[in-house]
Amino acid sequence: AEYAASSILLGGMRYLIAQTIGSPYRFGIPSSFAFYCWTELEDEAFQIEMRAMIKRQYDTMPASLSTDIYEVDDQGQIKLVKDIPEVPAKQNFSNN
Repeated sequence: AEYAASSILLGGMRYLIAQTIGSPYRFGIPSSFAFYCWTELEDEAFQIEMRAMIKRQYDTMPASLSTDIYEVDDQGQIKLVKDIPEVPAKQNFSNN
């Protein structure tokens, strides 16, 4: 469905995700067609990679929505995550 990603806004969906992958968890909504959730919150390199994946999906999928990352706490409340390190800029040249 074109607005499938908006299902994350439903309390029942957030509860189902928490029951499936654990809580707290983070998510990104790069497009109205998809959202991505994960529970690995302590691994900084993983957070950077997830931010990069959300950005790649935002840049390539139709109906782009957001590159922001959100966190759902144990009570199902959503907050914007502001402390994820930025994705390093890609080099424009090779070291070879």
